[in-house]
Amino acid sequence: MQLRRLTIENYRAIRKCDLPFEDPLGRIRPVTVLAGPNGCGKTSVLWAIVQALRGVTGYRTEDVPKPSDLDIHRAGKVGGLTTRPTRVQVDLDIQFDRIEQEAIPQVLRETARADDDDVQLPELPGGVLRATWQH
Repeated sequence: MQLRRLTIENYRAIRKCDLPFEDPLGRIRPVTVLAGPNGCGKTSVLWAIVQALRGVTGYRTEDVPKPSDLDIHRAGKVGGLTTRPTRVQVDLDIQFDRIEQEAIPQVLRETARADDDDVQLPELPGGVLRATWQH
């Protein structure tokens, strides 16, 4: 599994961010480095990835808390209240190679609950899955 693109709107310190993990030719970079001063949003980017993975893969970790109302980036505050509703959304495009694509249905069948007769296999056009998390 490789990350192809991350889009964040109104999450923690980030109002809007589009972060491609591809080079100009569309190839996924082997390494991406998040660097910057304290408070610039590095942790927010990592936590946004976790939120998207929680929804699509059921990923669980105690290292990243579940989001709260304080994690919403609110613009236009007046007297502590936002002047307009704020939508939080994280979109994460994940690329799976051929071996992973072949293994996913088998893993889902093997890990399905005994009472779950209808295992839903994800659609992976071109091996890409879009994970979306909204709050």
